[in-house]
Amino acid sequence: METNPIIKLSEIIQKYCKKNIKTRVVGKIGEPHCPTISVEIELPYGAIYQATGLNKKIAKQKAAMQVLEAIEYWKSMVGNSFITPQHAIIIFDN
Repeated sequence: METNPIIKLSEIIQKYCKKNIKTRVVGKIGEPHCPTISVEIELPYGAIYQATGLNKKIAKQKAAMQVLEAIEYWKSMVGNSFITPQHAIIIFDN
């Protein structure tokens, strides 16, 4: 079974930053019966990722996937550490 991206991201941030991610709904457009929800995930050092979905859960999962993909990208670029846009360094275990 695949791990929920929100849970996976929360565990990573909690482990390496000792803080929580912040999530918030930043927009809702469309008809009441089929809205599009925009959600932001803010990391402890200020980086913000935004995604949209048919409901809040889907939007949060998409935003979390963006963060996880960014972490994997940076790990591939700089080895076993992740440098946030604010230059905070997170070292990952192998």
